[in-house]
Amino acid sequence: MFRFYEEVRVASPLPHNAEHAAQIGVMIGLGDEPGQPLSYGVFLYCTQRVVCFAEEELASTGRQFTREEFFHADLPPR
Repeated sequence: MFRFYEEVRVASPLPHNAEHAAQIGVMIGLGDEPGQPLSYGVFLYCTQRVVCFAEEELASTGRQFTREEFFHADLPPR
């Protein structure tokens, strides 16, 4: 299981996520719908978008951010 604001790499994408292979991003959301497998919302740096992935598609880079580091608390909201 990945932690919020953990940096991950799309290591083994499923066919519908193949275009994101090897991309790196930060885990910012968790999908835990009853009866559905766990999914992760990952903000991908290169596209500046959030994409949902299954746990087996992702690998940790070993880097962990805090919420403040990721959202730049010193900047005004957009």
